[in-house]
This record gives sequence, structure tokens and C-alpha cells, in this order.
Amino acid sequence: MCGVDGLIWAIILSRAFGPEPMTGGLAIALTDTGAAGKLFCEAVKNADDKQMEGVASTGAGQVGKQIAAKQNTRAWRMIQIDRNML
Repeated sequence: MCGVDGLIWAIILSRAFGPEPMTGGLAIALTDTGAAGKLFCEAVKNADDKQMEGVASTGAGQVGKQIAAKQNTRAWRMIQIDRNML
């Protein structure tokens, strides 16, 4: 999903829903969802090992690791939201 440009999604969705504000919103959401998923996977993969050991020592599983990695993606999400509003 992140490999397809938002304009392409808008063209595809405009055929399905017509030229409405919902079409643009869905196009942005589809593009950003794919990019956010890719970023989140990279954040979990590249998270600090000592931080993950600390989380695992408390008994947390994958959910704890995801919460710890989520801290690395906050700045990117704010930039993405700002980019979409321009």
C-alpha cells in the first residue's frame, strides 16, 4: 500500500465513490497506513536490545515490545500528519 502514490489511490477510489471528500481522505489513509506499518515494523526490529530486555524482564511479551518501539515513531507520525494538512 505504501508503494502506491496517493494520487493513484485517489483515481481508483474516485471511480468507486465519485469525486467526494471521502475519496481524498481514503486515499491519504491508505497511503499513510502502509507507510506507518512499514515504519512500525522497522522500529520494532531496530529497537534497543537493552530496552527490550528490560521490557521482557517485567514479563511483558510482544505487546510490551510494541509499546516500547512505539515511542520511536511519535515524531514521524507528527511529521506525517503535518504533511497531510499542507
